Amino acid sequence: MSLLPEQAQRALKEEDWLVLDQYLQQMLTVQSTQVVTTQPQLTGQERWGQSLTLALQVLETGDFQAQWEVAKLLPGFGERAISPLIELLYDLDTDEEVRWFAARILGDFRHPAVIPALLELLQSTDAEELRATAATALANQGKQVIPVMQDLLQHPETRPAAVQALAQIGTDETIPLLIPLAAADDVAVRSLAVEALSQFRDERVVAVMLPAIADPLPEIRCTAIQWVCLRSDLVNSHNLVAVVGDRLWDVDLAVCRAAALGLGRLGTDAAALLLWQSLQNPVTPLPLQQAIVQALAWIGNTAALEYLSQILAQPNCDPALRSDVLLLLGRWSEPALQTQVADHLLEFAHNHAWATDPAMRAAIALALGQLGQAVAIAPLITWLADTDVKVRLHAIAALKQLNPVEVKNRLTAIAHQTDLSAETQQGIAIALQELGMKDLTS
Repeated sequence: MSLLPEQAQRALKEEDWLVLDQYLQQMLTVQSTQVVTTQPQLTGQERWGQSLTLALQVLETGDFQAQWEVAKLLPGFGERAISPLIELLYDLDTDEEVRWFAARILGDFRHPAVIPALLELLQSTDAEELRATAATALANQGKQVIPVMQDLLQHPETRPAAVQALAQIGTDETIPLLIPLAAADDVAVRSLAVEALSQFRDERVVAVMLPAIADPLPEIRCTAIQWVCLRSDLVNSHNLVAVVGDRLWDVDLAVCRAAALGLGRLGTDAAALLLWQSLQNPVTPLPLQQAIVQALAWIGNTAALEYLSQILAQPNCDPALRSDVLLLLGRWSEPALQTQVADHLLEFAHNHAWATDPAMRAAIALALGQLGQAVAIAPLITWLADTDVKVRLHAIAALKQLNPVEVKNRLTAIAHQTDLSAETQQGIAIALQELGMKDLTS
């Protein structure tokens, strides 16, 4: 049912924001001449103007949720909403939150009056949130505001906001403006500039990111490492493995982890060797060790597999790290090495003391199932009689991921043996049930 303008006015007085929102949506979705009214002397344009006034009143007096909802509707009133929104923007007596909404809404308009208004706000306000919103709104105007941003970069008080705006514009035209700022003394500006440049795969950015790997600010070092390690085409020409590898010994753990993961993305044997050497260092903290094994798994070649296997062979390996390695081995993506991975896992299961831990056996069973290699069927069947219920369940789950015909044949052959222990008979019976096969042990 259509709402009447009088109902909307009453809802405003009673602060019934839901009714007002419904009315305003009604005005924006039906022809204004079709709106029911008890004021027939009003034209459609007049009713439209009344609705805009109501919307602005909600913006000024409503609670945050009402403001949020009406902010989505105001652009629907078109250019006639721009002038009153600019007035709110300039009114220093208006609540800062209202001005914040006004700036945000104006960013949705492509109109000549919007850019100067937002520019004035950005230059005149000391409120950081207002300034940031004005910068974002200006960025929404696209490439046309780049010359404006160039002027704002000349002033220390507006430079951070201008850099943010350039980052959001995100076009190649912003690169020449951002490059000098990546060497700025102001840490905030420098960080913003490097972060903004990191979105570009442009040769001009290489000269910024390589020195930034050694920047005094850890966040910048991380950003630069992440960027260069996505450029495998630069590995040889800029000796990236050595440059990034040096950061494995950084004083900041986050940078060390970024370097480890970056080397994993570069994916060379030399990168794998540096990761292994860092892992062997007795002072390497566990979080970095965990990043290193993840990186080795990403590399995924024979050398990386051997390094991960050596980790499992170490009796003093942290249990959390060992669990990570087992999980990663189960997800090995290189098909040519999956049988070799399964062989390694089975060797560890049979010949290493740590595999007596039920949690480790369960993890090996899970990994064997994920690899899907037939060589794992027989050992997994033996684990159906394991004393630990978690190991038995993981063995069943693993068998369900292997070749069903071969698993069925193996289980059937074993089920007919007469010398099975009670535990083995029970395990096979449960496995057959889980696998949807008839119990052959009875």
